[in-house]
Amino acid sequence: MIDEISELDQCDDEGTLQDDKRVKRVEMLSQLRTLNEREVTMTKQKAGVEWLNNGDTNSRFFHSSLRWRRAKNDIVGLRINGVWCEEPCRVKCHIKSYFERRFEALPGLKLNLDGVSFKNITGLIMRCCVPLFLSQRF
Repeated sequence: MIDEISELDQCDDEGTLQDDKRVKRVEMLSQLRTLNEREVTMTKQKAGVEWLNNGDTNSRFFHSSLRWRRAKNDIVGLRINGVWCEEPCRVKCHIKSYFERRFEALPGLKLNLDGVSFKNITGLIMRCCVPLFLSQRF
């Protein structure tokens, strides 16, 4: 099927593709997409079957999967000012300060959503409101 689609593509590039062949090409591309989607679905199902066969409740397989994922996501070190650092306290502080700088409000920044401007609140009002919001259950 892929070879036939390639031949039709080549004819289309050359400008010699007839209308009936063009329709056939579109149908074949649709069939190919459907087959690819089915293959993806089957692969996901096979992964699920493997999980069921090997267990998912307090099994060695389950816990080894968790340990592997945790180790993969673990940040053991970071390059700080061009120097590699593995000291946990310094790495945590650097990451925290990076995100604080990244997400701090810019002076003079006005929030605008679909043409509606929002007023900025002062630090005093914010300190008064935060406990109220934290006490609310959502």
